[in-house]
Amino acid sequence: MARMAWAMIRDALAEDITTGALKAGAQVPTAPQLVARFPAGQHSVRKAVEALAREGKLSIEQGAAHSWRPRRASPMPLAS
Repeated sequence: MARMAWAMIRDALAEDITTGALKAGAQVPTAPQLVARFPAGQHSVRKAVEALAREGKLSIEQGAAHSWRPRRASPMPLAS
């Protein structure tokens, strides 16, 4: 069975985050830019971004436009 387009996009963006191609706090490419990069529609792009947000890898900020940013690593608590 073929993989779903949104899953391929999610995996590619997750790899970009892991490798540092998308830096923490930097804005992820816009939906139209991601549609141009991947052979998929905006619905698949949104579904991939929402999946990454649910996994805690991206934060989605509402505003004039969606702002999708890789989450910053939380500081490790100090041992007492």
